[in-house]
Amino acid sequence: SNVLSSFCQLEALKYLSFPTQVLGKSSKLIPVMVMGKIIQKKTYPLYEYVVAVIILIGVAIFVISEKGEKANKEQETTFAGLVLLVGYLTFDSFTSQW
Repeated sequence: SNVLSSFCQLEALKYLSFPTQVLGKSSKLIPVMVMGKIIQKKTYPLYEYVVAVIILIGVAIFVISEKGEKANKEQETTFAGLVLLVGYLTFDSFTSQW
């Protein structure tokens, strides 16, 4: 899963805009927590889920505000890039459980 995670991560960079890359990588905590709950039956306190969502919201606000300031031509996000990003998050969250 580590090799697949690395492959998906590097390939996704070709098909995603920078804001999408930042949001995807900053949301890594959520799939790791979900995979830990599924595979290892870990339990997390509610506040840890809340903190993960607050981090994601904070990064999203930051990225959106930065995008508004820069009106230059950026790489577009494609469906293939999103699929690769989801693959990266899934494989990486699985890898961290071993």
